[in-house]
Amino acid sequence: MELIMIEVNHLTNSVYLSISLTYEPPVPIPGDTLTIYLNRDGQFSSDHKLIVELVAETGKTLITLEINSSNEAATLEIPNDCEEGTYILQVIDNKVVLDSTEIDIFEDKNYAEKTNSFVNGLELEIQIKEEIEKEDYEEAFKLQEKVEEHYKHNLKFAAKSWEEFAEVLYEKKQIELSRKALDEALEIYKKIENSDYKEKIIERINHNLEIVKRNLLKTKLQILREKKGYSQDQLALLLKTNPDQIKAWEAGKGCKELLPFYKLAKYLKCKIDDLIKIDYDSPKQLKLNKLLDKNKIRSRIRYFREENTTLNVDQLALLVGVEPEEIKKWEDNKELEILIKYFRLALRLDCKPSELFDYVDGTVKLKLSEVFSKQTNMYEDSIKSKK
Repeated sequence: MELIMIEVNHLTNSVYLSISLTYEPPVPIPGDTLTIYLNRDGQFSSDHKLIVELVAETGKTLITLEINSSNEAATLEIPNDCEEGTYILQVIDNKVVLDSTEIDIFEDKNYAEKTNSFVNGLELEIQIKEEIEKEDYEEAFKLQEKVEEHYKHNLKFAAKSWEEFAEVLYEKKQIELSRKALDEALEIYKKIENSDYKEKIIERINHNLEIVKRNLLKTKLQILREKKGYSQDQLALLLKTNPDQIKAWEAGKGCKELLPFYKLAKYLKCKIDDLIKIDYDSPKQLKLNKLLDKNKIRSRIRYFREENTTLNVDQLALLVGVEPEEIKKWEDNKELEILIKYFRLALRLDCKPSELFDYVDGTVKLKLSEVFSKQTNMYEDSIKSKK
């Protein structure tokens, strides 16, 4: 029997209604108490009655429950003699089905418990993403600990979840929390028995832990500066800027002024490295002129706008979040000092601006010096090992 999922917008007592049906636990067994939630947009009169039915695939109605429309939830007892299978749960008003959904009932209690726990873990992971978007990383970490409890029936999945969480934290520059998450993943993997990939996975996690420890206080800018043998004061002197500027960069601050140029690059379909062209005759000349003579710098913003897009100046300005006059000046090779400053920094460190900074989630951040060793698909590894 194929079930068609519907949501009906219903007019009752001159009030426009939309009702959707959800329930828990996700995988019930005979004898369970099913909690049914009515998610509505609008409101019935307080004395209005709705009917909730549990229907077998044969079309036979097993349970009929009358509830007050003002109730947000109701409970339904699944009969102990209910056979394993797929059923239909539906809410009805005046013989009109407002919403319906399939519900799988299992007789295996152990399987149902594991499945419900797993589903709850997945729901928590959605909450974790929301906390990360709000930059509440401590709360996200607490939720991740609860996720582990729900994945306790599958240690590999629990460890993998911690690893993925650690990688997200690392990318968000939450280095210490990333280290803790990797420690949790490592401890779980050590408990796993009879795994062909156990040693390989543990080796990867230990490698990523070393990356975290090396980057606990360092960004790529700091690593490159030290590699060149410059102190913060020396680099500031070479760039004709204040040492506080170098300190701010290495602390991950002071990068906001680059944001319009990263947005430009995004909408012009190029890299930030391509927004200006440096007209020196040879790499040797460029190396000798790392402060960049303004007369040798050419804006390529107009070129990319006309070549890669159909945008006019006003449209591009709206996307970037600046005034059209600003775009016109940049296209005419004017007021590019902010961008030039970062090109000078990159030249001094023998790299490109894009190697120092990231445009992530609408903000500009300093890159960390290394990236994680990615998790690999165990099935793919198995196939490769047999070839």
